[in-house]
Amino acid sequence: MQSISQGRLYEESLSLFLVRALRPGDCFLDVGAHIGFFSLLASHLVGDAGRVIAVEPNADNFA
Repeated sequence: MQSISQGRLYEESLSLFLVRALRPGDCFLDVGAHIGFFSLLASHLVGDAGRVIAVEPNADNFA
């Protein structure tokens, strides 16, 4: 995840879509969450009133 360590957006087009689409109070489901980048971004965007559910089926990634 070199882009993250360099302070850049990971998968920029998807990250920007989430920034435009998610609002406080929304629910976000991240299936195949990997390390959770999009889950963390979504949690910031939906705030305390929202909900983020992350699912990672790969045991190595989950760890």
